[in-house]
Amino acid sequence: MKVTKLLLCLLTLSLVGCATGNRNAYKKLRKSIDDKKIDSAIELVESDNFYPEKRSKLLKLLELANLHHIKGNYYQSLKKFDQAKELSEKLFTVSISKKALAAVTNNNMDNYYGEIYERSIIRFYQALNHYMLYQRGKYESYSVTKKVKEGKKTIKKLVKIKSRALSKNERRTHLAGARASLLEWDSLLDNYTKMSKGASTYKVDLSSRLFGAFIHEQMGTSSDRNIAIGLYEDAKKILFRYYNLYPSFNGKHKEFATDYSKLHKLSKKKVNKEYVKSTKYAKDLLSYLDAKIKSLKSRKKSNVTIVIQQGYVSEKKVRMINFPLPVASMPKGQGLVEFATRMLTSSQNSLPSITFELPEVKKKKVKKDIILVIKDEAGKVVKTAKSVIINPISDIAYQTLDNKITATYTKIGARLVVKHIAAILAAYETSKKVGEFAASMVYAASNKAIAASEQADLRFWSTLPHTVRMGHFNLKPGKYSLFIKSTKKKKFTEYLLKKFSIKAKQSKLLNLNIM
Repeated sequence: MKVTKLLLCLLTLSLVGCATGNRNAYKKLRKSIDDKKIDSAIELVESDNFYPEKRSKLLKLLELANLHHIKGNYYQSLKKFDQAKELSEKLFTVSISKKALAAVTNNNMDNYYGEIYERSIIRFYQALNHYMLYQRGKYESYSVTKKVKEGKKTIKKLVKIKSRALSKNERRTHLAGARASLLEWDSLLDNYTKMSKGASTYKVDLSSRLFGAFIHEQMGTSSDRNIAIGLYEDAKKILFRYYNLYPSFNGKHKEFATDYSKLHKLSKKKVNKEYVKSTKYAKDLLSYLDAKIKSLKSRKKSNVTIVIQQGYVSEKKVRMINFPLPVASMPKGQGLVEFATRMLTSSQNSLPSITFELPEVKKKKVKKDIILVIKDEAGKVVKTAKSVIINPISDIAYQTLDNKITATYTKIGARLVVKHIAAILAAYETSKKVGEFAASMVYAASNKAIAASEQADLRFWSTLPHTVRMGHFNLKPGKYSLFIKSTKKKKFTEYLLKKFSIKAKQSKLLNLNIM
């Protein structure tokens, strides 16, 4: 009787633990973005059709923040990213009850915490939004729900806030905000490095150095210029020490990851020879860094910088796992082990084992070269340059989840063993009362309920780009058009991305999304 009650308890939790999110929501979201219907995408994420439960609040904030960023609503985007950062920090203090429930059911019942690289990228967008508001010099119009009085009643009403120009002090505040975000970002990454010392995992963000250097360049002082040079130099070290883990930069990334814990004992020359095969993207990035350092040392700062967020990060998918059930370790006596073996083989048509889902990120290679082409008003090509990858987000997403697979496999497997043994014991009690056929039906039903309880947690920040890239130019004052020449399988496609103008003594950042 006790076993039956335990089973009922587990099955009740199983039903609660079923994934509540719509696995098609991401496809609908990305289709809206591809169709350039950003307002529709925002409405979708705000609705109850996109993870309405409180435990997914961080995910909703991240998606909304990025959608506003894509649309150019930098003020609203900044507010959402500020909320997301605050919430992500609070989520590190988790209630015991929430953790206990997730341990018995599944990860869908737990909070969405965000991966460590996602927490890092929040800081990138905060700094970028601050800078774009500084550059644009105004807040966009937006609507908020407010409580207003109508007669004697207080009602909720949608109130439109008009766009407004920023004062010089407000603009300077946002420039300082960009710098402050970078400092806080560095502090976060320092903590990552301390926590994961010696492990082949994400701990330093290359884009923090490159975008950080750009911000310091804009501050205009000699001190900031020297800091920018130092950040570019540091980026070269990060590329070698940490980003050789990723296939976009290293053809021997597997060997580099396998022996990562012992590489610090080897000379740089030996590591280069045996563990590094630099890709064209790594070589392009090194050339970019050398050019930036050279230009700053000669006091010839670029006046046009381009940030490109390209494609979509690789999706989370389901991987089916077979896990052996240790029936031999079950209580002996009265044929229980034999009964368990019959139940498992009849329901699975295999050796005694159980099946469950694990989330995985599929490998998504960088396949495109993106060449930046600047043309003047007459349509003449003025300059061209390669855009360099400063953040291979799909690579990082794949490696982060792949590193978790072993621990997740063991944790979920152990949880499922408990559920299945409880189900088998309950079915065994049933077999003694009404026969084995009825018992097999009880176990089959339990098996389906348990499987439903272990749906993989496929929540992820889906609007993140596949890669973040940068490029730079030094242009004379005038009107220009930026074209993108994209190469894939040696085929070239050129199209207009943006028209812009540049004035004397002006610096400009072009922030672009290419899906």
